[in-house]
Amino acid sequence: QGRIDALTAQLEVGTIQVASTGELALLHCRVQSAEGCGLVVGPGALATLQWSEVQDCSGHGVMVHNGGVVVLSHSEVRNCGLHGLLVFHDGSATPAAPLSP
Repeated sequence: QGRIDALTAQLEVGTIQVASTGELALLHCRVQSAEGCGLVVGPGALATLQWSEVQDCSGHGVMVHNGGVVVLSHSEVRNCGLHGLLVFHDGSATPAAPLSP
């Protein structure tokens, strides 16, 4: 379980990955990826984005799969090379109420 607050990540190669029932909260963050996806949420994992941006990724902005869940609150995914938000194989994406600070 992790929480990142007020981060700007410019990923040259790679992706932020949350997997294997992990949990991650990104608050007031900007994620950019020159190669690949910005955020991948995999098997049984949970990622929450609040007041955050995922942008300018060469692949998908956010990819959710195999029972992973992403919760978006006051966040934007834009200007990605493929899908902004790709959900497949029992993944889910949902808007939600903001997290407490």
